[in-house]
Amino acid sequence: MHKNDAEGADASRSLASERHRESGTLLLATIFGVPFRIHRTFALLLFAVTMLFAALGSLHSLLILSLALVVITVHETGHAFAARWLGYPVRSVILSPFSGMAPLHSPDRPKDEFWVAIAGPAANLLVAALTIGVLSVTNQDAGVLRSISGSAPAGTFLFLNLFLALANLVPAFPMDGGQALRGVLSSRVPRVKATQIVVAISRLIAIACVAIGVAQGSFYWSLFAILVALGTSREQFSDDFFLNIQGMTVEEVMLREVRTLPLDQTLGNVSQEDLPKSQNFFPVTCGDEVLGIVSRGAIEKGLRSGKGAAYIAELMNRQMAFVSPDEPLKTALERSRSAPGLPLLVMDSRQLVGMVTLESVQQHIMNRRASSVQKGQR
Repeated sequence: MHKNDAEGADASRSLASERHRESGTLLLATIFGVPFRIHRTFALLLFAVTMLFAALGSLHSLLILSLALVVITVHETGHAFAARWLGYPVRSVILSPFSGMAPLHSPDRPKDEFWVAIAGPAANLLVAALTIGVLSVTNQDAGVLRSISGSAPAGTFLFLNLFLALANLVPAFPMDGGQALRGVLSSRVPRVKATQIVVAISRLIAIACVAIGVAQGSFYWSLFAILVALGTSREQFSDDFFLNIQGMTVEEVMLREVRTLPLDQTLGNVSQEDLPKSQNFFPVTCGDEVLGIVSRGAIEKGLRSGKGAAYIAELMNRQMAFVSPDEPLKTALERSRSAPGLPLLVMDSRQLVGMVTLESVQQHIMNRRASSVQKGQR
């Protein structure tokens, strides 16, 4: 591949991945040149709560939810601003029902992970300080502490900022404090060791939260413990996974025998063919050109809906992620982390030569481990 072709392929792959991730979102605002999007589940939640509390005649909880959206946006703006300041691309931020998600590339330097992680809580603390200043000047009679404990919008806004900042400073995964602590430790020990240390601390915190929850009869402590446990497992799996694929290339793990489907084939015709059971995604082609990809689930759903006469072209997803065979697997997968479940199409000289799925990568890791065990037994 020529240099210009490789750069063009990188741009196409990145764009396809971003479009896939942003599907199902609505543009909320653009801050510092970064589009902030709200996931449709959050939009539906806001609508449902609006209808519910309008019917009950109470809009206080709706006000809290709306302020929470603003506070989460402030938090994620901090992450995005720090990442952009350090030179990392942030193409968009997506707000979900439970948190904000600022998809970032893995920081190249440990100190960068610290600054990006700590910037979220710092943004909330800064806004909280400004809110306290405004309350002190304009509402001296009520007092700042009374405003926090009361139902005034300014007090609620202050409380939510402080709560989100302090909760995220807990040194445990998946909180920002856990990411920041790993950044600090990674400057002294290997990243894998740093992750193991934070994982151990996270588990101790989860156990302590369960004990406090049982002692106080509080469900919220147990809920926080579950959040920490899930985040810890995810971080540990992610680090172990990327450690295992270190040094691998796309060509080593790709599926070489990929069944494709013609653009003008109907679902009825496809149902009569013996599709490989091990393949869940099928590139859609017109001649040698790949125009899209269709999942087995989409085909089966179409058939159940009585759309046997429909063409594959009507169901295919035109948002594809392309990689080259000689590309480092870690680089390829990091770029596609924002599009979970989407296979990577391996192209060589504009020809489809393979496909990478999470299953194919895991199978290769298992085979390599089994081979290592066999060699050790000889």
